[in-house]
Amino acid sequence: TGVPNSNAESIESNKQLIRNFLKSAQKVLAEDGEINVTLKTSAPYDKWTFPDFEEFEIEPKSQFNFNSQLFPGYIHRSTKGHMDVKNGRAKMYTFGKKSKHRDEDDEDFCPTSSFTLSIEFTSVDDDDIEMCVTKILSHESSDVNVLDIRRQFPEAICPDTRQLNRVLYRMESTAKLRRGPPNTSSSKKPTWTLAASDMVLK
Repeated sequence: TGVPNSNAESIESNKQLIRNFLKSAQKVLAEDGEINVTLKTSAPYDKWTFPDFEEFEIEPKSQFNFNSQLFPGYIHRSTKGHMDVKNGRAKMYTFGKKSKHRDEDDEDFCPTSSFTLSIEFTSVDDDDIEMCVTKILSHESSDVNVLDIRRQFPEAICPDTRQLNRVLYRMESTAKLRRGPPNTSSSKKPTWTLAASDMVLK
């Protein structure tokens, strides 16, 4: 935002930047699209909290540890002088359009204040993801896109969209999946089904 982190106004200016970004991004977000925001978990970044989403068209969907290895060429640089800095731990928060039908007992995660979180890290590679994709699609009766598939992953090993897409296209290249057209007129994401040789009995 142009305000040094050492300045007390830095926290509020960055919170305002996040609010304005989300307000703008929600206007161009597809119905099945998602917005990803990554924040470091150390000070002062842990104070850059998200707004109350009551007046927004979007809502928090998930949050997970940011893995820089999934983004080849990624380098963490400071905004002042573009110097290389040590990669700190960070979280990626995912937002999407609000669900039309909500369960009153369902309390979505919304990090609007400081919190402490204990997490057990699980290493998941592309082969693990492929195994889960095969299992998920073997129980699907209709064509589904990458977001439909991702929602069915166990939370502990849920991949980000980039990793999952990489696995899906790799499976297509090895004739394990078939790619189809989008399942809605508002989506540009292809749908996926298992190739006949990988179909299993339900």
